[in-house]
Amino acid sequence: MDRLTIFFDLDDTLYDRSIPYERAFSQFFGGRYAEKLPQAFDAVIHRGYEVFTDAHTGKISMEAMHIYRHQTGLRDVGIEITPEEALQMQALYAEQQCHISLTPVMEETLSFCQAHFAAVGVITNGGVQSQQDKLKSLGVERWVRPELVLISDALGVMKPAPDIFRLAERAAGA
Repeated sequence: MDRLTIFFDLDDTLYDRSIPYERAFSQFFGGRYAEKLPQAFDAVIHRGYEVFTDAHTGKISMEAMHIYRHQTGLRDVGIEITPEEALQMQALYAEQQCHISLTPVMEETLSFCQAHFAAVGVITNGGVQSQQDKLKSLGVERWVRPELVLISDALGVMKPAPDIFRLAERAAGA
């Protein structure tokens, strides 16, 4: 049997999104609201999912998505911020995502997969530049060839649509 290519997701698979969010939250609020941080993260991520597709298909702007997810998510846990503050929070979060790293366990996992599969790839939903920046910060080029990085905004199709997985099969030479 031929060896297969294995694909990983990026966000919350190759790295934990809560880590850069926690740093941004602490930077933005100082010591205030520390007890609400876990719930705030969950609420902001949940609210982001509500408008993710609309933002990535052009129905709303990325700025509107960022305002909505931070302002509404934080409101859900009792923290009020303005739209301008929501954009500041997003900027801090984006900056912190440039300082992410793989855990030793994930490095071992990728090395194992590289040794036991034909190739390793990434399929991720999101903007091209932001996803490429995160992949670069993680140093995944050590395990993943560029042609096996599939980013939804570049392809015009998002997970879980079957077409993105067909594209992955083609990229892997299946």
